[in-house]
Amino acid sequence: MATTFSAQHLSRITRRMPTLSVVDTVIVPATTVLTTDDILNLCTIPAFSVLAAIWIKVPDLDSGGPTLTMSVRDNVVPTVYLVDSTVGQAGGYITTDDLTTLGIVYSTEALLQLIVTASATAAQSTAQTISVAALFALTKA
Repeated sequence: MATTFSAQHLSRITRRMPTLSVVDTVIVPATTVLTTDDILNLCTIPAFSVLAAIWIKVPDLDSGGPTLTMSVRDNVVPTVYLVDSTVGQAGGYITTDDLTTLGIVYSTEALLQLIVTASATAAQSTAQTISVAALFALTKA
């Protein structure tokens, strides 16, 4: 069965008109082996906004094979922003430049998520922290 991990401050949004910014973390507990369809909720996408920029720091989440792949998407449309990234195999960054889709206008609140698309082969022995910073442009007040 798939597991869902959520950001520490999922609904904390800083409003700086005409943009909104979010900075948050998701903790992957020690000895967790991420499996296909696990969901990591990164942050809330505000209603009436467009994702303008993203920065996600992903640690090494697969100490085995490595085989872990993840996609970035929302939970509403679903819009897939990045398909099958291998960044979690050794650690690294996902940035706006990596995304294949931009410009989606959200009329309702949504979640930005990392979805495991291929399972890890082994867990890390310590908890791992995924960090996210996102910038959203407002489309309406």
